[in-house]
Amino acid sequence: QIKKHTTIVGQGYVGLTLSIFMAEKRAVINAYDRNKDLIKNLNNDQIPFYELGIKNKLIKCKKNNTLNFSSSLNKDMNKVIIICVGTPVVNKKIVYNNLLSSFDAVSKIIKKNSLIIMRSTIPLGSSKKILIPYLEKKTKLKCGTDWNYIFAPERTIEGNALKELKLLPQLVAGYSKNCINKGLKFLKLFFEDVVELENLEA
Repeated sequence: QIKKHTTIVGQGYVGLTLSIFMAEKRAVINAYDRNKDLIKNLNNDQIPFYELGIKNKLIKCKKNNTLNFSSSLNKDMNKVIIICVGTPVVNKKIVYNNLLSSFDAVSKIIKKNSLIIMRSTIPLGSSKKILIPYLEKKTKLKCGTDWNYIFAPERTIEGNALKELKLLPQLVAGYSKNCINKGLKFLKLFFEDVVELENLEA
């Protein structure tokens, strides 16, 4: 049975195309972004970028009730939480503000056995040094024991993402063996070619 409790955080290019791709496969996606104007536009079928065929797919998914746009996080859809938040670079240094803000929001709905999937572009070591400790401190829950974390980076080119999500292998690594097992089980529901890596740094 397809997972029906999935939230995708961040509805920019990466998050929106992934939301539609998964919703087409009959997953029920809670597509979240804190930008209320963006969510309003998406609910009115207004998409802020070009992608071949995306508007028709969005309308169809909404009609099938597999895609729901919201500027608030739904506590009922916290089994799988996929982070697709932008990570801008300023003065040659990455700015974590948006990413950490998304973790603040996620910390309020995460529960035991939740699976966090990181797709944002982040520097080597960010997961173990910054992001996982930050969420552990916020939730008082331990990664690998209470909740699970995998890194499955986005690899799509703008304008061709929906096609590439079908064709490109998905690279995935986990914080622990239990994390990777849960991550692989979920990703294989959507992607034909999933490649397991040795560790998060890989």
